[in-house]
Amino acid sequence: MLAGFLGVVVSVQPVQASAAEYRQKFSLPAAGRADAWGVNLGHFPLEPLDLVLLRELGVKWVRRDFSWSVIEPERQRYDFSRYDQDLQQYRKLGIRPIFILSYGNDLYGAGSPRTASQIEAFVQYVRQGVRRYQRQGVVWEMWNEPNITFWKPRPNVTEYIALNRAVGEMMRKEFPGEWYVGPAVSEVDLPFIESCLVGGTAKYWDALTVHPYRTMEPETAGQDLARLRAMLVQYGLRTLPVWSGEWGYSAAERHFSESVQARYAVRQLLSNASSGASMSVWYNWRDAAENRADYESNFGLVQYGFRPRNAYRAIKEALSSLNGHRFKARLADANPNHVWHVFQRGERPTVVGYSKVGNRTATLIGQKFELTELPLYFRPERRNPTLDLLMALPTIYETTVFQDRSEVIKLLRSVVQSLPKTQPVELDMAIPVLGRKRIVVSGQDAELESKLQRFTVYLPHGNDSFPLTIGLPGPNKVSIVTQLLSVRAFDLVRLPASVDRIDLAVISQRGTIEGAVKLVSTEPIPNLPLSLKSGQKQEFQFPKKAADNAYLSIEENGRSLWLAPIPELVKMETGSSTWGIEGAEKVTGNVDSRPMDSDKGFVLECAFEFGLGWKYGLAIGGTTPEIPDGTHSLGMWVHGDGSGVKLSYRYLDESGETYQPRHVTIDFIGWQYVQLPLRGQDVGYWGGDGNGVPNGRLRLTQPYVLDNPGGAGVKGMVKLGAIYASIQKEKRLE
Repeated sequence: MLAGFLGVVVSVQPVQASAAEYRQKFSLPAAGRADAWGVNLGHFPLEPLDLVLLRELGVKWVRRDFSWSVIEPERQRYDFSRYDQDLQQYRKLGIRPIFILSYGNDLYGAGSPRTASQIEAFVQYVRQGVRRYQRQGVVWEMWNEPNITFWKPRPNVTEYIALNRAVGEMMRKEFPGEWYVGPAVSEVDLPFIESCLVGGTAKYWDALTVHPYRTMEPETAGQDLARLRAMLVQYGLRTLPVWSGEWGYSAAERHFSESVQARYAVRQLLSNASSGASMSVWYNWRDAAENRADYESNFGLVQYGFRPRNAYRAIKEALSSLNGHRFKARLADANPNHVWHVFQRGERPTVVGYSKVGNRTATLIGQKFELTELPLYFRPERRNPTLDLLMALPTIYETTVFQDRSEVIKLLRSVVQSLPKTQPVELDMAIPVLGRKRIVVSGQDAELESKLQRFTVYLPHGNDSFPLTIGLPGPNKVSIVTQLLSVRAFDLVRLPASVDRIDLAVISQRGTIEGAVKLVSTEPIPNLPLSLKSGQKQEFQFPKKAADNAYLSIEENGRSLWLAPIPELVKMETGSSTWGIEGAEKVTGNVDSRPMDSDKGFVLECAFEFGLGWKYGLAIGGTTPEIPDGTHSLGMWVHGDGSGVKLSYRYLDESGETYQPRHVTIDFIGWQYVQLPLRGQDVGYWGGDGNGVPNGRLRLTQPYVLDNPGGAGVKGMVKLGAIYASIQKEKRLE
């Protein structure tokens, strides 16, 4: 018995040591690495010209399908010849692969693996592949976009979790040194990701991968990645790396061009690094067909026929200029359309700057720069006193996620104490409702701790971030800017109600609370208990006299976590609606509607059906009402059918620019009041002056937009109520 026991110990120790050594040799990129960048190769084999262009580009990673149906063409016969050749080519170029474990195999039944026998066969195919290519620097990724059409017959997070668990258990037991990541969701699908975390999938993953696709500016993804990071902190996964695992812009996108694609490609790289992402993968490497008008055929850095696009050249300059660099901080000058990043390689900084709108002359760190919409890269030959101060500070990402105020105090203390003690540092926060708070401190300040405590006494726990500016000492007036975002986040929605009452819903976007709501009003109203878990809401009713012109405070242990003014509601008169159908020509789609009365007032009952692919319906109102000044969001009662259809609206500004907020998914059954923001990083835009800033009077042009969820095809019936404008008061609480 003892000999057998000792034999087990001896056999395990070398495996563990070897796994650690392998991981050290083939490590994953650190957070904020600008050159941790790769391309999605698509399905076609690499040609000699591909190899030349990849080498010249300086790419370090490639991502492609590790296709089950290709590898196992007959039951239990595995053919890796295609991938053997690929690996040889990657090694010659110094490139590491990310192999996507995908998709189904009809030998074992249709659709994605979800039965016990399908899962067992899938695990066996993975086992064979990993055994063949283990210890060669491969990263194994669990599926591709399981939250949309790539999971058959339709997305099912429970089925995905079961498959991931089976593969993860096998990987950790048999190949403990191999890198394993997931879930590679389309966009930053927080509900799907949270289900995965609850299901225990993260214990198998070495990184969490998302695909932050959008038509908006790439910088808008930073807020999504920050909310994802806040969720990970909430689940005790603060150190789990986040990858932007696939994302690109098509040159055939509406109102796009190859020049816009080039600007967005390199800004995507910079934005991901400044958000603390450890990897950026661009979709796609090369166009598979020549069709300038086709959306899908124009994502490539290289056009059909091996002609590099402007985006290829922009990325090449970025990778060359920032090789070996990590993000350090975001700087600001007086122009909000100027973007400045500082990256660091060793002890040497590189300043990266660009203008979002046209060419501009700008001054920073005592230097004059000519900014364009493509980044410039400035590496000073001589030491710069401002940059010397910056290099002494900790890294400050574009958004700083905090769990409680002690973490913000710790960051600020670290900044102040890293600078010369006699040098003053100006700290400035723009806090919603309360306005700006500003203090000046230094390392020799005897009251430093008490000043920082007072400065951070109220940090809003909202779903949106708010800016913190750190003014560095010296004559150049340079400031570091970061957005503060709470791990816990709450929202306040006013519901349509009777004339003598105000109905409110407090929603926990993230996190739990056992506390109270307090009405800050001229009328004495007792505090009401509040108990919420993440994703839950609790409704409250107040007399209109007391709640008008009042504020709602969320209290915990006698301290306010979040303060918001009670919004006003204005009903929008849109008139009768007709439906137009848009999208891919070959995809079927239809919406039929009829007006009817309900217990929520007048509603539109809509029967819809969309086929597989890009298709959506637009309700065109009989009138295009003006949206009131100060409107924060538009909301409506919705009777859901659980189909998963997406709902949004569109409005137009005076320049002719169209805006559409990110959809809400109707995955619920029964009545629910839904609200979508009018402005912010979750709002797409196109046309008009193209600057993404709503100008002048705004008009509601399409009160309802019903969209096919992920092109998966959907059929159902929903009831859509009248539109209400939620107006945020501009006044500040004294």
